[in-house]
Amino acid sequence: MTLCATPESLRAAVQALAGHTHVFLDCEGQTLGEVGGKLSLLNLGVVHQDHSSRLQTFLIDVLAFQGSMAQQLNPIFDILRSEQVFKVVFDGRMDASELLNGHGVQLKNALDLQVADIASREQHESVDRRLQRLVGFLPQYEVNRNRALYLQVQRLNGLDYAMREHGVHSAGKGYVDHDKWLQRPLSQASLHYAADDIRKIWLLYNKFVEKGYISNGTLTQQTARYLALHGTTRHPRNDKYKSHGLFPLGILSGPVSGATVRCQGCRRDLPISAFSCPSHPSNGFCFVCRAINSKNGGTVTTTSFRRRIIDYDDLYNDFDNEDLYNDFDDDDYFHYGRGF
Repeated sequence: MTLCATPESLRAAVQALAGHTHVFLDCEGQTLGEVGGKLSLLNLGVVHQDHSSRLQTFLIDVLAFQGSMAQQLNPIFDILRSEQVFKVVFDGRMDASELLNGHGVQLKNALDLQVADIASREQHESVDRRLQRLVGFLPQYEVNRNRALYLQVQRLNGLDYAMREHGVHSAGKGYVDHDKWLQRPLSQASLHYAADDIRKIWLLYNKFVEKGYISNGTLTQQTARYLALHGTTRHPRNDKYKSHGLFPLGILSGPVSGATVRCQGCRRDLPISAFSCPSHPSNGFCFVCRAINSKNGGTVTTTSFRRRIIDYDDLYNDFDNEDLYNDFDDDDYFHYGRGF
């Protein structure tokens, strides 16, 4: 782990990063990607392909390069913009938003392991198990009663639980105060915390390669859609339709032909099939935003859709939720805005 807070250490980092085709990326800061957000550390890891496959991590102190010194970050930003360098992240949405809105840097040629995690479920996980993941975000009775409404809804994993779920063993993460990322000097605990995220992303990437999850040639396109969700503007803090632990619709499938409708929650233009009442989708919420409303006690299920639920109940009448994840801890899932 090398902290880069001087021009000399930054130049050394750029030289060490040169020639590497794969870079592991993570950011730390204050409410990244949201109104009032600010980047503190830009963390990059590369693997030296020798007999030891050693991971080298650089923690770029962005706050040390402000004003007239900001241009010294350009060689680092060029790596992030480069189509020739493959960047690996885990839930890089807010990192990408902060880089774009705070520094004018569009992250290109990236792979988000959170997207790969969801894509792997599509191939290797039953519908029942995916539904059961929602319990904790939603009450058990809501998932059981309205299963048809949640067939397209996926709950996100945090980094630590994704590692455990895929059989990657790593020591637990220590506590840091995320409100202090803009303070200087940073504590050794904070620096080790930041470096450890890079190490975990590297370990999880290796496991996904081993399992064949990264061979999917569309993952970089899916990641590009995922990272672009917040567009070119920061979103307000605590926007419940932006800050949640569910996987947005349309990321894996991509653009579709035909009519689209704007969801009144996330404000995304989605196909009619993303809404609970395809015959009357206007002024409605997509399945994900409807789930968010259900979590907050604001959902009304229409009579017309309840008639259609009967068909799904017949299909899944053998659903046994108690046999799946009955000892699962809700804290293992992703909680938006909380450190991993």
